Amino acid sequence: MPISEVNLPLPASEEEWSAESAEEWESIQNSHTCPPTPLFRAAFESLFAGSVDRIHRYSEFGGYVMISALQSAVLNGYRLGVTPAMSIDWRKFDASLDNWQRSWNADPKSHSTGPSSPFGAMAFNASAIYRATSIRRVRDYSKSDSFLECY
Repeated sequence: MPISEVNLPLPASEEEWSAESAEEWESIQNSHTCPPTPLFRAAFESLFAGSVDRIHRYSEFGGYVMISALQSAVLNGYRLGVTPAMSIDWRKFDASLDNWQRSWNADPKSHSTGPSSPFGAMAFNASAIYRATSIRRVRDYSKSDSFLECY
């Protein structure tokens, strides 16, 4: 499905999905720690619009959806880039990947990356897709401040 046709809300938080009662779900919904559930298109476009604050922008699964969409967009960009009439601004993709990483790092669960993490393998898988997408972009990290932020 083309990214441009998706305008559904991102997945709700993992805590909401595992709530055992309507009261618990409502309590989680009204909690200040519950991440928002924005529409996919607005969240995706925000990754390309300037610098993103380090805030918890969506659920862990929502972050996984977003990095998967970025990977799809990068691959589509390469396919379109071979057309002589097309010109892709790869700097926007690089900025969107940096913005995704900032947003992802704002989620406390994202720091538990490992297949045996108590939060599940979502963070591990999303981090792997992020690395694969960054490598696919063939980024030159020697000229980037974001390289230093990783360490």
